[in-house]
Amino acid sequence: MSEPAIKIKAKDMRNTFGTFGVIAAIIAFFMIFAPALKFSGDLTFADGSGLSYKGYEVCFGYYYDGYYTHPSANMVTYILLIVGIVFTCLALGNKFSKASYIIAIVAFALAALGFVLTDAFMVYGEKHKELSRQYGGLPVSLGGGAIAGIILSLIAFIFEIVSFAVSKKFRLIY
Repeated sequence: MSEPAIKIKAKDMRNTFGTFGVIAAIIAFFMIFAPALKFSGDLTFADGSGLSYKGYEVCFGYYYDGYYTHPSANMVTYILLIVGIVFTCLALGNKFSKASYIIAIVAFALAALGFVLTDAFMVYGEKHKELSRQYGGLPVSLGGGAIAGIILSLIAFIFEIVSFAVSKKFRLIY
């Protein structure tokens, strides 16, 4: 039997998958600058721009032309991404490794759920309530930033599970 040309160590696989998970989570965090919610139909601001909110507007509140949002629980989604990144880095540095992996995996899964529930966590102002009465509910859907955040958070989640699986703390692959 001949030896394989390239031997890949579990530690190298762990670091590679963990790094890819961190990169996906960082990109998901930058979705705070992309549209998180958009309103369908002919709803526009006074200047003609489409009625949509970026991630930071959803998190920290926003006021424009009578439309305002209050700071909301959507901030937790982005905090969970930061928590996942920090604990992944701790796990890759062999600090509190098993607990760090588990916390990072749970944080990325909850961040993906947070992106899905962006509209449910939103706190709208009075002008939105008028629109809701007029249209029989707000015609709102997830924006590109929230959809990309869901996908990237799930990718980070999967990479962290694989990184944890090939680590010495939880041996699935020998």
